[in-house]
Amino acid sequence: MLKKIIFLALFYSPNSLQSQCTWNELLFDSFEYSTQCSDLIPGMTYQDIPQNYSPHSGNMALYMNIVDGQIGLIYSRTLTNLCPGADYQLSFWTKDAWDQTIDLDFKLLDENNTLVASQNFSVSGFNWNEGVLQFTATSSTYSFQIVTNMAGMGGNDPVVDDIKLERCDPNPITLTNQIFCTNDNPLNLINLIENQTTLSNQGTWSGTSNLANGSLGEFNPQINLSGQYLYSISNNPNCSDSSALINVVINQQPVFSLTEDLIVCSGETVSLNATSTDLNLTYIWNNGITNGVKFQVTNSQTYTVIATDLNNCSNTQIVSVQVLSLPIAQADITILGLEATFTNQSQNATSYEWDFGNGENLTNSSLEDVSTFYENGKEYKVTLIASNGICSSEWTSSIQIEHIIEIQIPNIFTPNEDKTNDLFFITSKGINNLNTSIFNRWGNEIISFDTLDFKWDGKINNEHVSEGTYFIQYNGLDKNNQAISGQTILQISLL
Repeated sequence: MLKKIIFLALFYSPNSLQSQCTWNELLFDSFEYSTQCSDLIPGMTYQDIPQNYSPHSGNMALYMNIVDGQIGLIYSRTLTNLCPGADYQLSFWTKDAWDQTIDLDFKLLDENNTLVASQNFSVSGFNWNEGVLQFTATSSTYSFQIVTNMAGMGGNDPVVDDIKLERCDPNPITLTNQIFCTNDNPLNLINLIENQTTLSNQGTWSGTSNLANGSLGEFNPQINLSGQYLYSISNNPNCSDSSALINVVINQQPVFSLTEDLIVCSGETVSLNATSTDLNLTYIWNNGITNGVKFQVTNSQTYTVIATDLNNCSNTQIVSVQVLSLPIAQADITILGLEATFTNQSQNATSYEWDFGNGENLTNSSLEDVSTFYENGKEYKVTLIASNGICSSEWTSSIQIEHIIEIQIPNIFTPNEDKTNDLFFITSKGINNLNTSIFNRWGNEIISFDTLDFKWDGKINNEHVSEGTYFIQYNGLDKNNQAISGQTILQISLL
């Protein structure tokens, strides 16, 4: 009678041995009915005809003929690249193909052929039975064997399904979230691990973006991205000894507007104001300033404000306040006749505006003396504004011009057309109007003038007057409308 062992080799996930690890599937043997099973002991035969069994995995089985009376090893598989110190489990399902009895030993042996774990299935019936071999690896190579303890007579047709080898990889230690602001300094994430747990610092980092500085894992919030970063430690490239998981969050630094730089006058009251669309920002100024509240400035300074949001991210801006010394407008006055000279004695100014009070104005940028002329006998208000372009001050003064009356009448007149002293005229100062009459020696008026600017060529009716002595009389009003009068002698010569 031909005996059969049927392999239905598919993955199956048994319950974890530990709650602190994730089972990583390493071995997957899928024996379809048309596939050669290389791990059967040589000399055994198999058939490639699908069998109408109810497979555990959902696949039809491949089955092997076993010579009647054969007892012993029927399947052997070498397991390689195991990680010493790691936990493993080898799982499988088995049953009899014909609702009879099987007697199988499932064995795990190390590289020295020493039995590490085993499980016997001596069962009857058509129900599936699960087997699990658990072990901690001490070497990288093991052997998995299936041994039958029954001769192939009247039954013992075993079926095996879902052979699977899994490694228990430690679950990452989940650390407290690390929150950065975009303007924070770089930070070695290994420091966070060392603060929260104990791991070797010989691991490697993986995550959303590449970290600098090797195993220290330097995270730069200005370069790296938010997300999860995994730190793994392993002495074997195929095995993970331990790992830690850090979730990194980057918050943007707050954005706000600030008062522009100011140029003000000493003692002036100003306010510095930081504003933002984020109404939850708080502002802290240096020098005890309160945001938006006026204060008095006396010297130039740079002021710093720190804006902080609800994520405790902050941003810093500075504003400068240049304080200009107040100008001092001052002048000294020297009056000579109708001319006044002003000596500019101002300080802390760059430009000067003069209003002399007589209708004349002057703007200049130097401290040079300036002068102007006034009329007789009046009081004038003089104003000087000294400015530095921002600040200014004003100086005013009243000046009184003395009432000066001058009447200059020649006493010799020679109208002989020699172009010297050919015209007779009167020069005056402080006079509003003047009437002048000339008399001969008999007291007869020969000519008169009613203007200040008259000029006489010595002729009457186009004829020269006679040589001799003449008398002049004048009367009029001065600049203060006071009456003036006088007389003098004029000598006329035609030589």
